[in-house]
Amino acid sequence: MLDNEIKKYFDGIEPDNELVERMVAMSKNTENHKRIKMSKKIVAIIAAIVCAIGATTATAAIVRMANDKNGIVSIQESDDSFTLDFTKAQRRAEKLSDTDNNIVKVLNDKGFKDVVIPAELLNGKYEIVNTLGFIPQYTSGMFDFSDGSNNSISMSIIQDIPDEEAAGFWGTGDENSTGEVVTVNGMDVVIAYMGEPEIGYASFIFYANGNTIYQISYHCGNDMESLKEGTIEFVNTLAQ
Repeated sequence: MLDNEIKKYFDGIEPDNELVERMVAMSKNTENHKRIKMSKKIVAIIAAIVCAIGATTATAAIVRMANDKNGIVSIQESDDSFTLDFTKAQRRAEKLSDTDNNIVKVLNDKGFKDVVIPAELLNGKYEIVNTLGFIPQYTSGMFDFSDGSNNSISMSIIQDIPDEEAAGFWGTGDENSTGEVVTVNGMDVVIAYMGEPEIGYASFIFYANGNTIYQISYHCGNDMESLKEGTIEFVNTLAQ
């Protein structure tokens, strides 16, 4: 059922948000206390959807958060969820992405201004293979990037979010996830790492430039250490 609801986003059809919320909650707890297994792709899309619809639950808390000097991440122990408060974050990019880049031009044409995305996505290897605007009241979009191999990166952007909503932005994780906050290019970047051998590994990257919030799902490597190394290298290209 969840697959069908998620597919609606990519068909331009409004999904059953209440069903998505329930299924996300079920992915954490079922009657026999076993999590529902979901593909990396579905988990990545859920991350964006949970953020977009302001869900009252997320899949689980980040159990260890490092370097959160500004207190951006608030872990809710009672329901194993967490929120991100970007009003506490550094969120003024020192350097914007090159406006002469083809991908940046595509984003500009869709209404996104002052774009700041990792230079790794702009190096000519990746192209946007799927795009969808998904929150009518905002300039927003979900984008799939591909380099022609098995590597895939998904990104969502929501532009000009009011501060009161930037203070209650939902993230996602799993019961074994860890997280850290790094500061790159004048922005505090929240990274959540998750995964296990049976379903693979992924990281979720959250940051804001002003009141435009970015969420990127990133897949790299077959183990947690290579995922962390690859993610940090990727995030550091925000400064290039």
